[in-house]
Amino acid sequence: MKEYSLDNEDISMLDIIRDKYEKIQDEQMRRLVEMNLAYIEHYEASNLDQLSV
Repeated sequence: MKEYSLDNEDISMLDIIRDKYEKIQDEQMRRLVEMNLAYIEHYEASNLDQLSV
């Protein structure tokens, strides 16, 4: 099991994927990604900006 230092800043899942998501230009692909992100939020019962990596 990998251990993480408590000194590191907590980063949300949304922070990690935001740059890649914003670069998606194909509208159908963007909607597919949005659908999958919505599923993750539903499954985790939390917003992606509140889920810690």
